[in-house]
Amino acid sequence: MIYQPMKEKFFTQSATTNELIKRKRILLNFGGKMEEWLQLADDFLADGGRANHAFCMAEFRRMGGDTTPVQFDYVPDEPEVPETIDYTDY
Repeated sequence: MIYQPMKEKFFTQSATTNELIKRKRILLNFGGKMEEWLQLADDFLADGGRANHAFCMAEFRRMGGDTTPVQFDYVPDEPEVPETIDYTDY
């Protein structure tokens, strides 16, 4: 008798990550729209899966999605000038 180990469907301990991986496999096998890949990438990023997030973003870009970073015009406030200390009193 040849022993074969039981195959695990998913290998993570998190139920949320397992669901996200299941959605990723569905999109890979049956095709997905750009919006679905972007949503899945955001969900992976929220769950902490950086590699899966990068994969989903690569699929999003491959389908023609635009990933140009958004530029924010943040101008910090001017720092306050401290008052001068008179050292003659010491």
